[in-house]
Amino acid sequence: MNLCFIFLPNVFSPNGDQVNDELFIPPHPSISSIPRFEIYDRWGALVFRATDPLPGSQGNKWNGTFRDGAVNPGVFTCLAEVEFNDGTTHQVVWDATLIK
Repeated sequence: MNLCFIFLPNVFSPNGDQVNDELFIPPHPSISSIPRFEIYDRWGALVFRATDPLPGSQGNKWNGTFRDGAVNPGVFTCLAEVEFNDGTTHQVVWDATLIK
């Protein structure tokens, strides 16, 4: 599977306007599961770990909070392990910006 066909969001704004309020990997017909999805702050601290391997599920969506508090705007590093329907698995790393 060519990863260039998978949309990896790089900006979100958890401000309650119901538009881009959560960061997640959207479902794609070629993705069977996402066994690992983690988000780190600029110091390398883990701020989010997915709890559900199904793409687009509520457990795979980060709402911009850490320890029940909103995080400050900034750039976060995302790491995901993506399993495809053809049996291949790829690890991807990208940056996402949280804006308010």
